[in-house]
Amino acid sequence: MWLKKKTVKYKIDDFLMEHGLKKKKSKTWIWLILVGAAVIFLLVILVPLATSSQKLLNGLKAAEQKANLAFGYASSGNWSQTARTLEELNKELSIVKASSQQLGLISYLPPIKKINLSFGQLVDSANDLTFAYGMIFSVLDKMEQELDVEKLASGLSDRDNFKGLLKSIADNRQDLLLAEKKIDSAGQKLLQINTNNFSGPLKDKLLQVNKLLQTGVDNTKTALPLITNLPEILGYNQEKTYLFVFQNNMELRPTGGFIGSYGLIKIKDGKIINVFTDDIYNLDKLSEGKLLALAPVPMLKYNAQKYWYLRDANWSPDWPTSAQKIIWFFDQERAVANLPPLKLDGVIAINPDFISNLLAVIGPITAQGLTFKSDNFASDLEKFVEFDYVHNQIAKTQRKDIIGVLTGIIINKVYDLPPAELLKIWLAFKKSIDEKNILVFLTDGNLQQEFSRNNWSGEVKTADADYLMVIDSNFAALKTDQVMKRSLSYNLTVDDRGDLFGHLEVTYQHQGKYVKDLITKYRDYVRVYVPENSWFNRIAVKHNNEIKDLNLKDEVVFNKELGKSTAATFFTVEPGETKTLIFEYKLPESVKKQYQSGLYKFSVQKQPGTVGHNLKIYLDFNQPIIAYHADALPHKMDSETVSWQTDLSLDRNFTIKF
Repeated sequence: MWLKKKTVKYKIDDFLMEHGLKKKKSKTWIWLILVGAAVIFLLVILVPLATSSQKLLNGLKAAEQKANLAFGYASSGNWSQTARTLEELNKELSIVKASSQQLGLISYLPPIKKINLSFGQLVDSANDLTFAYGMIFSVLDKMEQELDVEKLASGLSDRDNFKGLLKSIADNRQDLLLAEKKIDSAGQKLLQINTNNFSGPLKDKLLQVNKLLQTGVDNTKTALPLITNLPEILGYNQEKTYLFVFQNNMELRPTGGFIGSYGLIKIKDGKIINVFTDDIYNLDKLSEGKLLALAPVPMLKYNAQKYWYLRDANWSPDWPTSAQKIIWFFDQERAVANLPPLKLDGVIAINPDFISNLLAVIGPITAQGLTFKSDNFASDLEKFVEFDYVHNQIAKTQRKDIIGVLTGIIINKVYDLPPAELLKIWLAFKKSIDEKNILVFLTDGNLQQEFSRNNWSGEVKTADADYLMVIDSNFAALKTDQVMKRSLSYNLTVDDRGDLFGHLEVTYQHQGKYVKDLITKYRDYVRVYVPENSWFNRIAVKHNNEIKDLNLKDEVVFNKELGKSTAATFFTVEPGETKTLIFEYKLPESVKKQYQSGLYKFSVQKQPGTVGHNLKIYLDFNQPIIAYHADALPHKMDSETVSWQTDLSLDRNFTIKF
């Protein structure tokens, strides 16, 4: 066959040579091909690229101008013009998206295709966010027309006008819900963006826009659902009663701290009708010898406590679970004390860090001759209720009455703030939500579902991948948590068979000295939560460079709880000492299968009440990393490994794609 083709070719060549056509025709065809290719390149690639690029640049400039205009109108309080400008911005963004999709054949080149994909996701999220903001400012415009603006301008001090505000929110709920849906959509699209795809002269600008959009989503995602549900939360047309528990994180317990005081707040139409606070022991002591609920085994074993009372009801690290237990104890203890039943609409836990965040905005407050500031609130309050009440000739049963006085002062100062300062209060509140210094459980199922969806409820999250949470419980170590420094280090490795192994080290450094009735050796019951069906094969304690393996049968308690596998042990740390707990375990088959499919996800949850442990993560895989998503840049990264050095001031989530 090959020889036959050669013979035919030879005869054709001879024919062309004999007639003087071969050389001339070859040159003609070459020129025709080159000219044709140039024309095709010009028409198919350069012209669409130049035209669409110009449209794209013009659209981006117009969008930036509209965004600046909208910001200016919003800053001046012109809600209607802000809404109209955001609507125009939305149209400009649609033009930008269309232009980015009309770049011609060049858009099929892999590098351009990646950039275009991420750019399109960025524009889509911006479109959703501007649409949502347009809806919000339209609602604000309606509310401004319906309400007495002069009264609203005075802040919250005119509490009679607050009912009108709640009514207006209720009347515009559907528009607010639509805006909330769009903000959720924008957040989901931002999560899908691989910022590594951004390159070229616009890279820095695109990264800046991505960060700006993420900030907008994060802030609004918390505020909008809360505003939408304010009428129900603040008792619009009906009275609400909330139980507050004050958790002292100097004595750490699973949901944030030991419950030393409690309070009741009644509210209707946004007006606080009554505030009551009391020492938790004043209620618990009425149940002694009457309420015989047995305490959890660790409390009995390490705290010499046989019976269970309200003060210790926050034993589950899952706040909704603990909150329901708190309600049960509250009802039971009131019943055995012959107090009338009281229907609760929710339980809210706060710790001193939440109050410190508020004082940073409203300024110092004075009670019982003491001035409390943001940076000394917790320590000064602790000093007063534990020691100084004696010098002030206050009865022990009334030593915590100061909490009620402080609560009233804070509420009045917040109500009296001008509108401009209310934004600062909101930011302080959001910081406390993010850092779990305030936890909310509502008995209204729909409202609670909304709080859970927005991660306000201190829930132990359902995880379909790798997961970690460390829970410390201070048993009879007084207020020693204030001098304890903790750090977490997590290493993940993959063996030759593809099995995944976790290695966790939790280091406790006691930075204090013995102080009578205040600081002692640290006595800690530690629970580690990992993915369900994980297998612990080693738990050890490292001290002074020596490692001692714990007896897994006698010194460790294994359990399954809240959809997780747990390992728990009790240990102590003397003042000046540093000890490290080591946990080694094999991750379950479900995590392995997800990894083999090209995805690894890791969630680390913060224990409420903790100040933000140092957190180190080192992930060593056996396949190349394609992309990652996290709220912090890696400390180091190469082909198959990635590490982070951050903190656990809030929950952390990491996603790796292969």
